[in-house]
Amino acid sequence: MVRKYIFPITTILVLLFAVHTTNAQNYLVNNAGDAPDNDLTDGVCQTAFGSCTLRAAIEQANADIFISNFIDFSLASGTQIIINDELLVTDVNMTINADFGNDGIPDIIIAAGAVNINGFHITGANNTIQGFNLIDFQGPGTNAPILINGGNGNRVISNYIGTDIAGGDFGVGMANFRSIRIINGAQ
Repeated sequence: MVRKYIFPITTILVLLFAVHTTNAQNYLVNNAGDAPDNDLTDGVCQTAFGSCTLRAAIEQANADIFISNFIDFSLASGTQIIINDELLVTDVNMTINADFGNDGIPDIIIAAGAVNINGFHITGANNTIQGFNLIDFQGPGTNAPILINGGNGNRVISNYIGTDIAGGDFGVGMANFRSIRIINGAQ
């Protein structure tokens, strides 16, 4: 009698585990613009112009139902993305990787296109921001190139903040408290 139920129960458990472990979405940024996603309900990173920007990829990842999201780039190393508003990361388990060779050297530049904005504003948990050179974040107030606001387990890996892509002093323009700001219980 017990054998009769072992196979169906085992099959159900295997299927549940398989669905759980493959529940991830990948987005490929192919445009250095700052346009938003055209439709947050379709699961596709696409602006009104038909490309995928970093902003559109983050917005789509925030909106989807997947357990993990991975954002990668098909842009040349040294490409600069100028943002005019913060890049809000509310999702959990999002990895944004701009370190193309995983060599610890940033490959994508994020520059503030407006005064007094945050760069990445992370409110979710267990996210990774990797391989960016963040420049020109300045102005009055407490904004930062990376603001972690309440989320735990976030990682900031291999980023240059306030330097040029070679690690020089171009684009500093920020006080010491304006590099990575961690507030509201974030750990």
